[in-house]
Order: sequence, then structure tokens, then C-alpha cells
Amino acid sequence: MFVSAGSIYGSWLVGGDVMAMQRLCDSCGEGYEAKTVRSRYCSDRCKRRFHRGARAVEKVVEVAPLVSGVGEVEEAVRSELEAAGRLSSSLGRAAVALACRMDGSSRETGAGLASLAKQLQVTLAAATADAVVESDPVDEVRAARDRKLRAVSG
Repeated sequence: MFVSAGSIYGSWLVGGDVMAMQRLCDSCGEGYEAKTVRSRYCSDRCKRRFHRGARAVEKVVEVAPLVSGVGEVEEAVRSELEAAGRLSSSLGRAAVALACRMDGSSRETGAGLASLAKQLQVTLAAATADAVVESDPVDEVRAARDRKLRAVSG
């Protein structure tokens, strides 16, 4: 017979010996042998899980949607991914999602923003790592000019 932690039946001391009682864990619901009157959890793991879960419910934070449309960070990330041809890739989409979160980060802490920025940088680098970016004709002209100047001066 299992007894919930809130109700205790019988005596814990029987002839000087400690009597064990079967209970249901408040966290996972599994039966366990309670060794003390105050026991509520079958293990330390269940105790931590229950208390973390209780706090997580209390601290639910609602993120406000971005009202003004596309933000500056998202726009920059989208343009960089489009230039690399990686906007529709899974890493590209993850980078855009991180950029959206950074744009609408009115409730983020400084450490949270720093973490988002670092993760965006890593994700964007991974998304565009092996992409071949078409060169700009102006960049080609500059490179040719620089080669000529080095040849003349060197």
C-alpha cells in the first residue's frame, strides 16, 4: 500500500525499531520506501527536479513580439545569408531566429544579450563557412590595382 507524503499512517517506531513505509514520490509518482517521517521524494534527483520545476513555473517570462517588423540585426543577418545563398539552410534559419531574438530583446539582461550575440556569431560563421560568395566587380578592380602597385613598388 502506498501513502502520499502528506498523510502518515501507523507508528514509525515499533518496539524500538524504525518502521519503513511505502510512499509515492511527489516528483515522479513512483513508489519508494520512506526512511523518515518527512520524506517526500524517492531520490535527491527527484527532489532537485521537483524544486527546479516549481521555480520554473513561477518565473515564466513572456517575450513580446517584435512589432515594428524586421529589426536591424535580422536585416543584416538576412542580407549576409542571402549573399552566401544560405538563407534557407537550417543553420541560416537558426541564425535568423537568434537575430530576431536580439532585435526584440527588451527584457534580456546584459549577460543574456552577450550570450545571444556570441551564439549568433558562431551560428552565422557555421552557416556561411563553405559558401562561395560571388565577388563584386569593384573588389576585383581594387585587387588588380593593388597587385600593380605592389609590382611597381616592390
